[in-house]
Amino acid sequence: MPEYQKRIISVSPDERRELEEAKKRYDERHGHTDWGGFLAAMVGLGLAGVGIYALAKIMQRSGKSVKVSCPACKASFVLALPAGTRGHPPVLEVNCPECDAELVVDLVPKIQ
Repeated sequence: MPEYQKRIISVSPDERRELEEAKKRYDERHGHTDWGGFLAAMVGLGLAGVGIYALAKIMQRSGKSVKVSCPACKASFVLALPAGTRGHPPVLEVNCPECDAELVVDLVPKIQ
């Protein structure tokens, strides 16, 4: 591929002013693309996607989850059960993510 030599073209002040005005009109008509903002948004969305993927993998790895309702603040949240929780004792001690109350979760299914 041939390499072209660049030459400086002299521009008079009137020509420079005319070129600047044409550039300004073009930017007003077509807008200015902010690639920095676009790339920052894409990186943010990518990191959010990676976080959601990681959470999905954690939930998939646990194999089981339970919905827990806090009696203190009435908030409900999903608790992913760690591997090996089927043994004894069938309870877990956790903290509520909303009010930080200590909860004991009974893993034995209730018979109704």
